[in-house]
Amino acid sequence: MLGIFFAYLSINIFLSQFYVTLIYIPYYVSTINWGQLLLGIFLSIAISALVSMNLVLLYIRHLERKSISKESTVTFAASVGGLATGVCTVCASSFLPEILGFFGVSFSFFNLPFKGIELQLGVIALLLAGIYFSRKQIH
Repeated sequence: MLGIFFAYLSINIFLSQFYVTLIYIPYYVSTINWGQLLLGIFLSIAISALVSMNLVLLYIRHLERKSISKESTVTFAASVGGLATGVCTVCASSFLPEILGFFGVSFSFFNLPFKGIELQLGVIALLLAGIYFSRKQIH
């Protein structure tokens, strides 16, 4: 589970290029909304933990030779959603805006009412639903 957690978090950091954002934090320390940044980081870590738990539960279900179509669909959608939001939804370019950019659509999570935090909370809700359905079937 820890391996999946760190792999997912690393992929998320790489895709959202959060490592670039970290370099510039000292230069813009006075203009950073620390609450949003820390909340985004916390939610990304929570998403990584929930993805790893979902994948382990799906593996257990697979070993039991039971159908996992509903749970795997929810887990896959939430995992992609977690990667789409990135680590810091406001300060880093993430997966979804870059894909939309290929089609000429200008999009930033900054334009959303809660600056993309609502998407991360939605992903967490999906992952919790995936855990609920998986555990409900196991016991």
